[in-house]
Amino acid sequence: QIEGSHACAKETATLMRSVVSYHRISHTNPAASLVEAVKAVGTELIAANAV
Repeated sequence: QIEGSHACAKETATLMRSVVSYHRISHTNPAASLVEAVKAVGTELIAANAV
């Protein structure tokens, strides 16, 4: 579990960097493919923080 806004921001940035680095890019629309991957991870992060 991560505590504190600074630690949370750092871990989120690290996770998003990994998503961008390891994402398999679609040849038909690479930008949209990457945006969808980032949105999916963001949705999961928001759901995980349900307080």
